[in-house]
Amino acid sequence: PIADYSYLVHGNHIKILSVLSLINSGRHQEAFESIRKDNQHLRKHIEIADNLIHKMIFVSFLEDNLNVMAYVGSFKTVNNFKNIPLITPSEIDMGLPISREFVVGYYTLLEMDGRPDLLDEGGEMPYWFARAIFKPYMTLNDSVVDYSEIIRVSQLPASEFAYSFNVVESNNKKNWSIRNYAGNAINDISVPNFSKYTARIHDLNCKIELLNYTFGKGSGLLVNPYGPMYKTDEIKDDLTCMDGPLEDKNNVRCIKTRYDNIAIQR
Repeated sequence: PIADYSYLVHGNHIKILSVLSLINSGRHQEAFESIRKDNQHLRKHIEIADNLIHKMIFVSFLEDNLNVMAYVGSFKTVNNFKNIPLITPSEIDMGLPISREFVVGYYTLLEMDGRPDLLDEGGEMPYWFARAIFKPYMTLNDSVVDYSEIIRVSQLPASEFAYSFNVVESNNKKNWSIRNYAGNAINDISVPNFSKYTARIHDLNCKIELLNYTFGKGSGLLVNPYGPMYKTDEIKDDLTCMDGPLEDKNNVRCIKTRYDNIAIQR
């Protein structure tokens, strides 16, 4: 079962509206501190999340908050600014969510054991024959390498991850056995490239670097977490962005630098 996150989505929107209300009242420092504290709670959820949906929901909340921080920064009225900490390796680590995906696969395979419709919807395969060509535990053991590789890649530093995320493929050295004919076919199906979710969290560190540079009034060195081969301050319309290994359709690696005639309607 998947939890209903709609109430959390609404709560996050209300939190952002409260921050925007503070900004509208000229209380910019208070608004910044409020959202900074909220980020701490969101990041704790990202770190301890044991399923992928939960983790990425809170990544989305954090992204929204960072965009609001960019808006606060456009007023240039935040004093005593301290750098926003980069997202840590333990927060990026996909070990718990991917382990859960593995367990989901485990129960799915067990449900297939001995089923008459194993190979064909509505099929009437004899139980003994289904058991003869499909061994759920052999199938499961053969998939461990794929899931382990996804976890390993998620634990790499951003610069190494940039080289590795798009080469996570099904292991070509899996054991093939005539005793597990159907299981062999299942494991030949590529595991989804979960690394795109890891990439989105790394992308947020690009946004944080840009925010720190902006709030620091351009002091210090602007560094792209993905490494020197990627651009650090690409300009796209009213956005300042960093380059990265994935196409950034949603501008996760960007901050908005110009806001024209924005006002909160009371």
